[in-house]
Amino acid sequence: MTLFRRRAIYRTFFIISLWTAALTSIAWAAEAESLDARVRRLAAEIAAQPGDHASLERFYSLLDLRKFTDVPQTIDALCSRLLVSPKSGFEVRQLAAWCVHEAAWTTGEPEAIAAALAPMGIVTRWLVAGPFDNEGGVGFDAVYPPEQGYDPEATMDGKERPVSWRSFPDVNRLTGYQDFADVYTSSTQSVAYAWGRVFAPRAMSAVLLIGSGGSLKAWLNGRLAAAWPEDRPARRWQSAYRVNLKKGVNDILVKVGGREADWGFRLALLDRAGRPLKGLAGLQDDAEAQRRASFPAGALAWALTGEKPAKPLLLTVERLAGRYDKQPDAAL
Repeated sequence: MTLFRRRAIYRTFFIISLWTAALTSIAWAAEAESLDARVRRLAAEIAAQPGDHASLERFYSLLDLRKFTDVPQTIDALCSRLLVSPKSGFEVRQLAAWCVHEAAWTTGEPEAIAAALAPMGIVTRWLVAGPFDNEGGVGFDAVYPPEQGYDPEATMDGKERPVSWRSFPDVNRLTGYQDFADVYTSSTQSVAYAWGRVFAPRAMSAVLLIGSGGSLKAWLNGRLAAAWPEDRPARRWQSAYRVNLKKGVNDILVKVGGREADWGFRLALLDRAGRPLKGLAGLQDDAEAQRRASFPAGALAWALTGEKPAKPLLLTVERLAGRYDKQPDAAL
């Protein structure tokens, strides 16, 4: 092959490479424009019918597109509107709240991030006790001393050493997730308890929202309100239950068993529309909580009932999360 012919072949290959790169860039640009257009279209459809079931699925897909689009501000603005709109459905409002919370993270300001948790009604003020044994999952049905009451002076036989009630440190106010691994070194095959108190100015119906890593039981005023025996990975919200708060102080006891992976929980109290309950005190450790729902200085006994809790409400978001875990591209 002559030198001239080799140069002609190289030049042809070079021109083809340039055209291929140019066409690829054009295709990518068209795809980006198409994606941004889809974001705007989905946002408009959701805003038009925020209480519609189909809007929930669209909204879930839209939030998954946020990291790919060049117009995330369109999604952020939609979330802010849906959070306060009286037409938003319960789960649409919860997704909007998390969207606003994630946007607050981009500011890097802890106070802004903590403030974004307020519309979610998350309880972040807890006393904790543990860990206790959960080898082979035995802790779910085992009755450990925290199920009999609270005594600030008492020590209990824990999994590895004597344990007592203690305050959960201020490491949860930015996420609302009570991670027992943050306070206990024995984070596998263990059970721990958290006790919280909220004050209701009147008797009111509520929705108890829970997300947990591991098995879980939750009692409200001594009555078993939620139970989940299987280990599960933690998500934002996985179970919802209709409950009734009495006028005055309401006690919440949560028991979480971790075996191999996640070990913690997140719990919220909201009205039936997914909004914070008016007048409820004790969610955060503030002056109002200390005044109306303080933890007692002395011992307090309680009798827990073991009847089956009410059937949980079906959370579409949990079903969608499971579907997208199996098929990640489904959101696109």
